Amino acid sequence: MNQEDLKKLFEKYIAGNCTSEELDTFFQFVRNKKNEEFLFDLMRQHDVEEELWTTEFREQMQIAFEKTDDFLAKKILQPAKTHKIAYLKWLPYVAASILLSGAIFLGWQKWQESPFKEPSSILVNNKTDNQAEIKLPNGELIFLASEIKTPQLLFEKDQVQLLQKTGSRLEIIGKGSGLLTNELLELKIAKGKRMQLCFADGSLVMLNSTSHFTFPLEFAAQERKTELLGEGYFEIAHNPQKPFFVKTPTQLVQVYGTKFNVREYPDENIVSTALFEGKVSVRKRHGDAYGRADFLTPGKKLLLAKNSHSNEKAEIENDKEIRGWITGRRYYNGVALKTILRDLSHDFDILIDWDKIPELRFQGTIPQDFALDQIIELINQTANIKLYKRNNLITIQ
Repeated sequence: MNQEDLKKLFEKYIAGNCTSEELDTFFQFVRNKKNEEFLFDLMRQHDVEEELWTTEFREQMQIAFEKTDDFLAKKILQPAKTHKIAYLKWLPYVAASILLSGAIFLGWQKWQESPFKEPSSILVNNKTDNQAEIKLPNGELIFLASEIKTPQLLFEKDQVQLLQKTGSRLEIIGKGSGLLTNELLELKIAKGKRMQLCFADGSLVMLNSTSHFTFPLEFAAQERKTELLGEGYFEIAHNPQKPFFVKTPTQLVQVYGTKFNVREYPDENIVSTALFEGKVSVRKRHGDAYGRADFLTPGKKLLLAKNSHSNEKAEIENDKEIRGWITGRRYYNGVALKTILRDLSHDFDILIDWDKIPELRFQGTIPQDFALDQIIELINQTANIKLYKRNNLITIQ
């Protein structure tokens, strides 16, 4: 079979249109060591869609792609020239998985732009059934269940209601008399959970695991103020006469209608703001005062260091690294293993033995619905290390 025939066969395989005879031919093709480089060229040229394959099919593909490990490690996983640390041996495992379950994908796979949607299917395994807790303006504390059968009225005042529409979605509906701007609510997301909040003006925010978000039941006439500790992705309704503010312990972000992501966890030194649409300004906080405004345009991000006056404005090279948590999988491209473990500490009740974690870097994707043991095993299989969990402590052997 010549290369043109093999290319057509590969295209049929990607589309899921192969007959049983053609599948046998395809498996023979990928098992042949001589075809590895051509096979990998084909994979780079195609945007591989995720499919749910049968168990038998997965097993056959696992065997088939095991043959490509040496090629992948040699051709794809070259250490970064500007760093003296090696990538984890990740992609060889990825190759065996990319067309099996869609759990992991290579860097050339097309990023699927997803609309802002409910995170009900991307919840990390967690012992608690609580999605979040919310402190109402009257001081009452309510625990929000991860699953509810019907919408729940949480708070109502002056014809404005706060509803829990689903386990992972809150909505504010109604219009008050303008006297509710000091009726503040505090929302705390549980470990391993995500939640969406829809404001009465149509603005949306998705809140990541362990985030704290403070907001009013009704925005003031001249401005819309909120506070965040953790991570949030915002889609703000455009209103140039009524700017939207997100205050964190380190910065103040001002927007007029845009899509952006803000991340500031208390255990991380870097504060980031990434802009995807519109325009924002970012001012670093110095006690009760704020510094000069740094303006961002779409495709830019600003990184602020908490312990210094330095900041860095940079291009967003790949927005899926920032917004992946919204769609249910974290994407990493040359990211330190310590950073990955810090993300896991927001999702799971674990401690990290930081002194023993090596300076390795990682390229690949971790689905958010994986259990902790699955993630540890995944890293161990693909890296020349041995992470293990003793009680709730993650360390390395």
